[in-house]
Amino acid sequence: MTAPRAAYARSAGGVRASRPSASKSRATPAKRRTRGGGRRGPFGTFTIVIAVLAIALGLQLVRVQLFDGSKYASYGISETEAGVILPATRGAIYDRNGDLLAASVTRYDVIADDMLVTDAAAAAIALSPILQIDTAKLTAMLSERHNGFVVLAREITSSQQNSIAALSLPGITFQTGSLRISPGGALFQPVLGQVNTANLGFSSLEYAYNAVLNGRNGHELVAVDPAGSMLPAGAKDVVPAQQGESLVLTIDESLQNEVTKDVTAQMLATHANSGIAVIEDVHTGEILSMVDLVRGPKNSIVPAGDDLAFT
Repeated sequence: MTAPRAAYARSAGGVRASRPSASKSRATPAKRRTRGGGRRGPFGTFTIVIAVLAIALGLQLVRVQLFDGSKYASYGISETEAGVILPATRGAIYDRNGDLLAASVTRYDVIADDMLVTDAAAAAIALSPILQIDTAKLTAMLSERHNGFVVLAREITSSQQNSIAALSLPGITFQTGSLRISPGGALFQPVLGQVNTANLGFSSLEYAYNAVLNGRNGHELVAVDPAGSMLPAGAKDVVPAQQGESLVLTIDESLQNEVTKDVTAQMLATHANSGIAVIEDVHTGEILSMVDLVRGPKNSIVPAGDDLAFT
């Protein structure tokens, strides 16, 4: 029994082979299982990233919908709608007998979108006799091709506007506004005062009674494209303009004319540079006539630019 046991214990090279211990053979599988179970694979990491992104997106949606919804809604509306001012018509001014002294009428400015004009020369030939503007000048204005908004003429009459509209020229449109007119010409200007392009009085009665005469502008929302051009759709949220109230003066138009003639005659006779006359009803204090005349160009006699009787 000794020889076989010795042959078993020795290897071919005469070196004794060692048998693996039972403890090492059992420990190795246990360590491998521990390492394999604790390692996070690519799929697990990807799942966590997706979950984090989903939570962040959800929180962002909650913030947008609940807290910032109105703000983003207004952004969207601003891209598709635009507010338009509806100007109020300024009230008229009458004399004591109901004769019209001042009124506001619609004025038209002729606007050209030079980028839409197809034939500048032909359009200029058609517009020249209506606007009384040289054809060459109009052709140059219609050929600018730089901003899409060229003012060809301001404050044209309604008949001119109708004539131009009938031509249906590509790129030719109108911009409306308000123009203050006085049937009596400049005769009543010192008393009535003047109105600026914003439809606000800045002198004399037009200024003193601005709040009464001016009325209140309205507004509406219209559909526009991303470039800001108005689309052919109905307006909404329309608030109509409130027309200004009219003003009735104690001035008598016919008496004003007669007094103007008398003051003019006295200025010529005395070679005066100016003349002022005020006619008042001493029983009521009403001003029936107020005339302010000065020397104008070429020694002519014209109504003063300001109400000298007041100042």
